[in-house]
Amino acid sequence: MAIVVALSLWLWSGSDAKQHDVEQSATALNTAPVSLLKVQYRHSVASDIERVVKIQGQLEPFRSAVLRAETEETIKEIHVEKGQQVSKGDLLFSLELGDRMERLAEAKAQLLQYQVKLKGIKKLGKTNLSSENSLREAETNLAAANTQLAAIKLDIKHTRIRAPFTGIVNDYLIEVGELVQMGDNLATLVECSRLLATAQVPQLTAGKFSLGQALEIITAADERIKGTITYISSVADEATRSFRIEAEIDNRDRGVAAGMSATLAIPADNVSAHFISPAHLTLGNDGSIGVYIVAEEDRVQFFPIRMLRNESAGTWITGLPEKVRIVTLGQGFVINNQKIIPIAEPDKTAAAAGAVL
Repeated sequence: MAIVVALSLWLWSGSDAKQHDVEQSATALNTAPVSLLKVQYRHSVASDIERVVKIQGQLEPFRSAVLRAETEETIKEIHVEKGQQVSKGDLLFSLELGDRMERLAEAKAQLLQYQVKLKGIKKLGKTNLSSENSLREAETNLAAANTQLAAIKLDIKHTRIRAPFTGIVNDYLIEVGELVQMGDNLATLVECSRLLATAQVPQLTAGKFSLGQALEIITAADERIKGTITYISSVADEATRSFRIEAEIDNRDRGVAAGMSATLAIPADNVSAHFISPAHLTLGNDGSIGVYIVAEEDRVQFFPIRMLRNESAGTWITGLPEKVRIVTLGQGFVINNQKIIPIAEPDKTAAAAGAVL
């Protein structure tokens, strides 16, 4: 019995010693100095900049017209090529005249006949040898003859299709010898010396723009063109609740083609923003884009941001306090609220001056 008790006491004393060793190790671990990560930061003060609203749109001809046949006849001659530049009044297509010249001669002869007849009736009226009814009939016949002559002249004019404005014959759908009916499409004429950049503006944004306002149009080929707002719809589209906007572009050199997609960059208002390098951007835990700043107690804090405008030297962003210390080096190795050792970014101006000295 004494042996059993002695053995138990020995085992208990050994277990207590091991527990004591574990507690000492934990205490040492908790009190060990933690090495803090060094990050570089830059002081930044917000500036007021012009906010630019970008809207997707397209480039359209300044004017476009579908030329239609205004009489029934066969195509006699096509005087232009597809894509040809024409001036207002240029002859584009000729139709056969048919019997129109004969009808014109008949109308002229009939008009002359009624003019002579009316003159005779008026002469007889002075001697009371003609009735009032005869005079009215002669005047009616003369008016009808004038109308008939004007109609045949207009029909002859319609056999010569001319350009209603200076532009480009974009396409035509006829061939020589083809019979066209009144109202048939003949060709499409477009004016591209000026273009319209058009887009649908959201209802919350439309009120920020005004007629005559300057803007920049960015084409799909990344060409940047200056333009002016010439039209803002007064009524929203029923389906999208957006407003059509048009801006005129000078395109006399035909450097830009109609039909291209384009972005309308329109100045809207002033906002407070910081200018940073895109290299300072990072991702938050939720996948949002933002930056780390050095906050109180030298802890980093993540701020989601919104990019306003890109420039060659950097990006304008919003979402930060007016004055901040933006982490510029080491942001990829920290987490939100982590304590760090902040190091100010070297003064590049002073460094450059020192290098010169």
